[in-house]
Amino acid sequence: MLDDGRALTEFQAIAYWLARTYPRKRLLPDDVLLATQTLELMDYVVGTVHGQGYTRLFTTDRYLASRFGGCRPSRLASRHSGPRARDRGRSVCRHRSPSARVRLSMGADFSIADAALFYVEFWADKTGIALPPRCAAHYQLVRARPVVQRVLREEG
Repeated sequence: MLDDGRALTEFQAIAYWLARTYPRKRLLPDDVLLATQTLELMDYVVGTVHGQGYTRLFTTDRYLASRFGGCRPSRLASRHSGPRARDRGRSVCRHRSPSARVRLSMGADFSIADAALFYVEFWADKTGIALPPRCAAHYQLVRARPVVQRVLREEG
């Protein structure tokens, strides 16, 4: 919720607003290409890994055949059964990992893409989905940050 009462509701919009509102935090690189790649990684993580993968794990009922207006052709029903939807979600989370896009430049700057990536890495850890080596290294770097440790303790 912004000071003037307006609300921002999507991760990318909120992250971009934070980065532009607090430029000294360097949440978005100054270099145009690096900033664009940051937005690209963030969109991929939110739209593909979270949107197509974890939603199938956490809100499986959204993918069930019974949600298709009572019309349940056998192919549609089998493709959208609960276990198959969850399996598809796990597959998306494993095989659509942003591993190739992860740059481990976590030295001085923590970007808005690092926050998005940490979110899905955290859920991979919690759901037993193995992370590719680069993502696992990124996850450990972010998790080791004192502020992240504090927030995780506060959230339980």
